[in-house]
Amino acid sequence: MINCPYCGSSINEIIYEIDNMPLSNMGLSINEKKAKKAKTSSFLLTMCSDCKLLFNKDFRSEIIEYKTQLNTTYYINKPWLNYTKKSADHFHELLKKYNLNKILEIGCGNGEFLNHLNRNKEFICEGYDPSLMDGFSSESFKIIKDYFIPNKNTKKYDAIIIRHVIEHLEFPTKFLEDILLNIKFLGTEKVLFFLEVPNVKNTINDLRFNDLVYEHVSYFSLTTFNNFLNRLNLKILFQTEALDDENLQAICLYENDDKIQNEIFYFKENILSSEKYLSDFFKKNSEAKICFWGAGGRGVTLINKIVSNLNYDKIQVTDSDKRKHGKYLPICGFKIIDPNKINFFQIEIIIITTNLGKKGIIEEIKKIDDALLKKVYVFSKGSLLKC
Repeated sequence: MINCPYCGSSINEIIYEIDNMPLSNMGLSINEKKAKKAKTSSFLLTMCSDCKLLFNKDFRSEIIEYKTQLNTTYYINKPWLNYTKKSADHFHELLKKYNLNKILEIGCGNGEFLNHLNRNKEFICEGYDPSLMDGFSSESFKIIKDYFIPNKNTKKYDAIIIRHVIEHLEFPTKFLEDILLNIKFLGTEKVLFFLEVPNVKNTINDLRFNDLVYEHVSYFSLTTFNNFLNRLNLKILFQTEALDDENLQAICLYENDDKIQNEIFYFKENILSSEKYLSDFFKKNSEAKICFWGAGGRGVTLINKIVSNLNYDKIQVTDSDKRKHGKYLPICGFKIIDPNKINFFQIEIIIITTNLGKKGIIEEIKKIDDALLKKVYVFSKGSLLKC
């Protein structure tokens, strides 16, 4: 028996049990005797006590075979096809908006979504599905009659469609995490996802036990589906209950965080040289009359970092906030002086301690005298820059 497919918790509660459930609701046989001898298993609808996901605790992936063509059946009724086309049109708009071109659908079925999405042959599309019939062809997308294995993929995709697949997976979180790791490994910066699963809401509210099938491991509500996406750090652009609330749809954006990591490594590698620059600057200007403008948190951090290199007799600290005047900075103990009581013409160097308040401070300095601006510096890019 399996733990929660979403969070892995082993603490759960059995909600409903079905004996002798067919392993495949798609396993239609051409022989009556074979049909009556179809393989079965027990089905245990279970609620995870931690994340509240409903799932089949008695699911065993090793006894399911999607490559068997007898398991091939697709929605062909008009309402479903119209719904699929409408969904594809919505996604098409976003692909154009983000200027995306290379599209992958995992579990493409008979390709109705990709065929409509790429009806004008605007995109490069590929579809994976192990149960595609031999001889199936499409002018809209390349067909791969197999499972999609994330860690074996070597192709970059701009968008990935996964419709009515996640609920079949014993480890859906790991599958999506493996896809995201593959995206990062290949160096793709952004990928747009279209995700769709059945909605368990009506199943529960209408007591529809007939919605339960062995192949569906997970039964998502809007809340548990949202939690699933958030856990993967996907930015949800669009989420809805669709097709009379029978399905849940989400369009999400994944952004590779390598750029952020590189920036952090840059900070780590260069921050010590920035500190040395400041130390050398104030040693060199130890006899200069210096005014630090900005006594908030940023000013406190900056001044205390270089205080050992400062000549107390040559330093003044000011702030535009009158409530700070007459008070003292922690640790270094400099008194905060009203800017109106400072003779800035005798000051040789004015250092703005905050980039956030830089523009306002510069305007105040201009009101005193534009000529003072040639003395003004702001700490940025690891050094003191002239304003």
